[in-house]
Amino acid sequence: MEGDTVTLHTGLTEVQTGDVIDWRFGPNAILIARVNRAAGTTKLYDDVIGGRDRLYINQQLGDLIITNIRTELSGLFKLSIHGRNKEMRYNISVFPPVLSDKTDGVKTVSVMEGDSVTLHTDVTEIQKYHLIQWIFRNIVISSIDKTSKVRAIKKHNAKPFLNKLEVDHETGSLKIRNIRTEQCGMYILQMNSSTHTIHKRFNITIFVVCADTDAVKSVSVMKEDSVTLHTDLTDIYDEILWMFEYEDSLIAAFNRIDQNVSTYEGDDGRFRDRLKLDDQTGSLTITNTTTEHTGLYHLEIISSRHTLHKSFIVNVCSM
Repeated sequence: MEGDTVTLHTGLTEVQTGDVIDWRFGPNAILIARVNRAAGTTKLYDDVIGGRDRLYINQQLGDLIITNIRTELSGLFKLSIHGRNKEMRYNISVFPPVLSDKTDGVKTVSVMEGDSVTLHTDVTEIQKYHLIQWIFRNIVISSIDKTSKVRAIKKHNAKPFLNKLEVDHETGSLKIRNIRTEQCGMYILQMNSSTHTIHKRFNITIFVVCADTDAVKSVSVMKEDSVTLHTDLTDIYDEILWMFEYEDSLIAAFNRIDQNVSTYEGDDGRFRDRLKLDDQTGSLTITNTTTEHTGLYHLEIISSRHTLHKSFIVNVCSM
């Protein structure tokens, strides 16, 4: 994704004295970096790819690190190690962010205390990565080793995340349940393959509405009155989904791309002509409530990088 950091690996365990390493880019194989170990020099030509301080070299391994990558860097990268007569090619595809805001390599996620959030890897071929790590405050909090298919949560750092973390073994995405202020800050995703490493950064900010907020918010309403379940969003995300009860029956949805608002009557028709979905905030209003509308409502706020989860218990009082 645009704004991420990617490292292209040479496959070396150490750069030797006689090695000259060239990194080139594009159909004309423009030189963008050279490591000459014999001369003791490293030269970066990142101005030819549209900006400075974007390229770095791992001096021990010769790996090329590209930070804050842009779509114009999609294409062929070529590695030549002259002292060893070794060549490798890497084809990079950089996708623009789905959201309209500009990215600087860090995706900011704002979430209310007590809610849940899922940070997405945005990887469709996760089997290419043999190690996927989530890092918080320089400590690995969760990892998937694809060679053994075992998830490990570091015991020494389990306390702030005790019973709060879920990792999707198909996508590598990280879900944090019932989030608290001590979990705010920078999360780093590192995905390692044999040829490259991808880094993604997520900055989670948490806002508190009241001191005793819970993961599930309770709302009471008198029968025949209306009740609005608020998303607490100022701007809509890519998709909003509202579900009812534990079987998660879809009752309302909003798609930002095609501006499509949909409401559903429910499996037994209890929501017929009673639902209104705000296309600006995603908040759901239930009109002319009855006791049949008492229950658990689940909200998913979906974007390209993360999904926010909120739950509401609605109590409809007859008197």
